[in-house]
Amino acid sequence: MREAEFLSQLVEKTECKLLCDVSNAVVSARNMGYDEQEYIDSLPANAIAEFHLGGYTPQEDEDIAMAGVIRFEAANKPSASSVTYLPAKQVSQAFVKGMPLVRGSNYKVDASHRDEAGMVEIHTRDTDIIYMLEGTTTLVTGGTTIDAKTIEPEEIRGKESRGGESRVVTKGDVVIIPNGTPHWFKEVKGSINYYVVKVRSAN
Repeated sequence: MREAEFLSQLVEKTECKLLCDVSNAVVSARNMGYDEQEYIDSLPANAIAEFHLGGYTPQEDEDIAMAGVIRFEAANKPSASSVTYLPAKQVSQAFVKGMPLVRGSNYKVDASHRDEAGMVEIHTRDTDIIYMLEGTTTLVTGGTTIDAKTIEPEEIRGKESRGGESRVVTKGDVVIIPNGTPHWFKEVKGSINYYVVKVRSAN
C-alpha cells in the first residue's frame, strides 16, 4: 500500500487532519522513486489543515513553497457553479495563526491573525475588504512607502510609510482599501483577528 493510500484511509476512518511538511514530502517522494509533484497531488487535500515549508537552499525553499501553494490553491478553488461551505470549527482553527480560507478566480478570502505590527503592503491589483473580528490596531493607509520592494508579481512591501492617514481600527469596523493603496498595520494591541476579502481587478 502506498503512503498516500494509507493516509487517505486513516483520514476517512478517524476524521483527523494532516500537517503536511512539504520538505519531508519531497524527500520521501525522492526516496521512494516517485515524482515529487505527483506524490503531493496524491495526498488527501481536503484533510490537510496546515503546511510547513522549508528547504536546504534558497532555490529549494522557492521550489518547495511553490509546490505547496499550487496544491493548496487547487484544493480550495471552487468551480464556477459550486457553493463553498466552511464549518465553524475549520474557520476558528484558521484564525489561530492566520491562513487562506478560499481561493476563487478573481477573489480570495483569508482568515488573518496578527500579534505584532507588519510591513507596508501594496497590492497592485487586489482591493482589500477588511472586517475586524477581535482586537484593536492602528492602520495607516496611503502616504509614501519607504524602501518599497516588489516581492512577487503585483505585490510590493516596504519598511514603513510617511504622510499617510492613521486610524484606530477595532472590532466590528470595516475598511476597504483600493488596489494600489499602501496600508500598514503600524501598531497591534495584543492580537487581532480579521477577515480579508481580496477582489482582483480585471487589469
